[in-house]
Amino acid sequence: MELRVRAEVRPSEDREKVLTALENIFPSLEFKVKKRDGLTFFEASGKGKEDLAAFKEHLRQQLIRDAARGFLRDKIEAVGDGFLSFGLNKQAAFKGKVNLVDFEITLGPINVEIDDSENALEDLIDWLTQ
Repeated sequence: MELRVRAEVRPSEDREKVLTALENIFPSLEFKVKKRDGLTFFEASGKGKEDLAAFKEHLRQQLIRDAARGFLRDKIEAVGDGFLSFGLNKQAAFKGKVNLVDFEITLGPINVEIDDSENALEDLIDWLTQ
């Protein structure tokens, strides 16, 4: 499994606040500043479930596991087996909350991509939302 997390820093945003939002949900990842095509963003990657452990704990604490399970399964069906992509609200993440989004938001989402060559995403979703 390969995990990629990315968030654009919009001109009206404080870079440190965007980094705090990312680290609140994915504390085990090491985010790096990247610049491409005039855009600034933070990006990190991971390899295993341990990099999703804090995300899993947020789902449990917020009592949104059932809703998250349905949301994430719908995302797999929309894209196909082996790849999962979804967004998180940056403002909620800054407050330490998970808010899954599948629409464009003003300041842009935190983009999360999970690529699993073993097609075990259903098992991963079950683990995240158990």
